[in-house]
Amino acid sequence: MKNHSKLFSALLLFLVFLFSVFVFMLDNASASASSMHMARDEIRQQLSLLEGALMETRISGWAKIDNGEAELPELQAKAQKVLALFGDDVQAKVHLDETKNYRQVKVTAWIDSVDYTIHLYNNASAKDLKSHTYIVAEALLNNDSIIHERRAYEKLMHVLGEFHSSPILGTTYIAAIPGKMKNAEMEQTGRMLFAGLNADITELSCDNDWISLTGFSKQLGGGLDSVNGRFNLNIALRCHSHENKTLIYLGTPVISIPY
Repeated sequence: MKNHSKLFSALLLFLVFLFSVFVFMLDNASASASSMHMARDEIRQQLSLLEGALMETRISGWAKIDNGEAELPELQAKAQKVLALFGDDVQAKVHLDETKNYRQVKVTAWIDSVDYTIHLYNNASAKDLKSHTYIVAEALLNNDSIIHERRAYEKLMHVLGEFHSSPILGTTYIAAIPGKMKNAEMEQTGRMLFAGLNADITELSCDNDWISLTGFSKQLGGGLDSVNGRFNLNIALRCHSHENKTLIYLGTPVISIPY
């Protein structure tokens, strides 16, 4: 009887522990979502202080699905799973592509003013290269709606999360400021944005017509590790090639497009 009592007590303690961990994870997830929402609003405020007009928001991410070769029918089946996650009423286009080096299924859809593109990609096996299957997802917004951005981010996180427990997902904002800045002005503007987001600069690089700053902000959360330390903020500025304006690229944790 004593042994049964001890076993029951141990089981009860274990269940209490699991419940505590579950509550902790829910609290963290809620705090993280709240932090991300505040960051979106803060980024917009900082850009508006510079008289910057937000032109485009691009959310992109990826996840490794599995190892080994995947034929087109298998990739198509995964694409159908993605479409089901988007909803029953979604009108989407599916494009198949295969070469000796890769197989790919591309899904595109327009949902609530957001342009979604999903790639299911498998690099064909070779003697010196292992074959893997990846999902790469992107959402493009050409409006300044923070609600549309939040929904698009959550949708991509949901899609990628169905294939991997820890997908990589980030956001790049593109804004424009009237007038072409000199390098010194671009650096000053970049530093102002970092200061406004309570971020420390860990790396700076520049050329004749662009500048890039990388660092870490506690306001944004998350991040990646590099030789220069942890970072979750990347800001670049460059003059437009033929228009009288300066472009700002702000990426969390990193700028995901060429500039």
